[in-house]
Amino acid sequence: MNMRSIMSVAVAVALPAVVACSQHEPDGPGPGDHTPPTVINAVAWDINHMTAVFSETVTRETAENPDNYDVVGGGGPKGAPQPVSGSSTVFLVALHSDNRTVTLSTVPMADGPMLLRVKGVSDVNGNRIFRSLEFPFNGSKANDTTPPEVAYMSPVPGALGVSIGTAVMVEFTEEVVPETVFHGMRVNGDGARLSSIYNYDALHFVCDLDLLNLSTAYTASLKGVTDVAGNQMPDMQWTFETEAVYDTQEPQVLETRPANGEVNVDPSVDLAVLFSEAVDPFSLRLRPSVHPAAVWWSKGGRKVTYSTTWLEGTQYTVQIRPGEMADISGNPSTRLFTLTFSTGPALQKGSFTGKITGDPHSARAADPAGGLVFAGPTSPYDTYTSVVSVVNPDGTYQIPHLGNGTYFPFYIMDSNADQLYLPNYGDAFGIFGITDPRSSQEPATVTIGGTRVPNIDMQIYDPSAVYGFLTYYGERDGLMRVGLFATEGFDPMTSVPVLSITAEWTGTWDYLINSLDNGPLQDGSYYVAAFMDADQNEVFDPSYDPMGVYGGATPIAVDLSQGRDAPNTSIVLNDPAPAAVSLPAVRWPEAVHLGRLKPFLDQIDSTRSR
Repeated sequence: MNMRSIMSVAVAVALPAVVACSQHEPDGPGPGDHTPPTVINAVAWDINHMTAVFSETVTRETAENPDNYDVVGGGGPKGAPQPVSGSSTVFLVALHSDNRTVTLSTVPMADGPMLLRVKGVSDVNGNRIFRSLEFPFNGSKANDTTPPEVAYMSPVPGALGVSIGTAVMVEFTEEVVPETVFHGMRVNGDGARLSSIYNYDALHFVCDLDLLNLSTAYTASLKGVTDVAGNQMPDMQWTFETEAVYDTQEPQVLETRPANGEVNVDPSVDLAVLFSEAVDPFSLRLRPSVHPAAVWWSKGGRKVTYSTTWLEGTQYTVQIRPGEMADISGNPSTRLFTLTFSTGPALQKGSFTGKITGDPHSARAADPAGGLVFAGPTSPYDTYTSVVSVVNPDGTYQIPHLGNGTYFPFYIMDSNADQLYLPNYGDAFGIFGITDPRSSQEPATVTIGGTRVPNIDMQIYDPSAVYGFLTYYGERDGLMRVGLFATEGFDPMTSVPVLSITAEWTGTWDYLINSLDNGPLQDGSYYVAAFMDADQNEVFDPSYDPMGVYGGATPIAVDLSQGRDAPNTSIVLNDPAPAAVSLPAVRWPEAVHLGRLKPFLDQIDSTRSR
């Protein structure tokens, strides 16, 4: 059945439609409206699909939660309704752009009388269906012959002032064949360049674009999309126009549910975050992760809701760290957001404070302000479940509301400004108890017992790092070695590097030289070269071993002074030229690994995939 057919049944009680990006859902019912929505119609299309219509506009995050629905049929004792099969009878829900109509994908239904049960769905004034309501309808065993439709798209048709960093998003009424969307979804207009198309569930697809032009009209189109039953959707297109000026504002958190500092929180409450503008959903990281059962975005990308269950009598802290949230124009957040709440009667009173001393030899880390102090609950390498605090302009910091226990304080600063916290790749760091990173000192701990612990001070160090990929297209094989060379008198065939390392094979040949792990390195500029030990004699044989220099025939020097880093220093290796036959072999000295801090550096490095 077409969606337009079922909507005609509800015309007598129709209310004005509310566009999703203009929804408003306060914490409680608004004045004059204290009635939750009801279902006014439900129709089965076929054995696995039905459509229901609510009496008023509802919120996307509650209406699209499959757990809020159940489809049951007659035939039980004394005619009592019984589940169709299993405990989960609805597995996909799409809310249409009218914000009243939902399409449900269900387990196989039967012909005859059935019931749709609904709970948990809220209207836009905050009135939620707490007690399950039931609406009778006739089930169907018909095969699926209905083409899919678009339930919602963003930007909406005719939208003006769209960010030039926008992505085109489409939600279908039922599961579609992903390949038909990948091949049939396009955006045309001046400067429109497709980056990628992907889906994050069976209904939602995203078309990522390079930055669009200002004040320009674009056309999004869908062609040849089919559902999993093979029904093809009619081709469609819509237009939108981009903003006139660049968006340079970073997104901010406006409010949350639960609120910061709230106690006696209901353990069943969902975590919801409202932002100042639409946020790129794939940029957002919560630390520590809340492991939700489901996630819903609403209000045009300005609100995210996590389906969560909390333990009773427990305090929680959820943070968004700098650089771990960006708007759809790509503007990253530069602030730390912290939400602390408890399902018990009070917040924890423990804390520790201290002062951070910068690296006087670093151009970027001499001032530690803005860096993060981590309260590692398991080790001095624990970045995933740590609570963090930002260092103040005077170098001081405080981490409040810590539960009783032992912590491993450490510090990281994004000194290379790549919006990541990776000491292995050159970011400044410090570990409580270690005043000399090349010494045998061990990390120290702090014990929290419900009071403030002062003087947890740290000295930071800013390593220099050079890293990149090695590429070779020839027929030879062997381990790859990478070296740093003094620039004076440099000859790639005969010079001996200051130090060298063996690159690692991780599906590609990549390498990393870190001055605190492989050094020390003197401040200055270096050339970077690499060779493949094709004859496996552990020396560079110019007559046989492929080699390459960063920059090629005209080498490019990298500046590693004062904590500076050289990212993306990639090298292409080539087979030897005939003129190299008579050149002698050169032994490249292997760098000494510090070893003791390597686990710390590697653990931080792995945050890139978390």
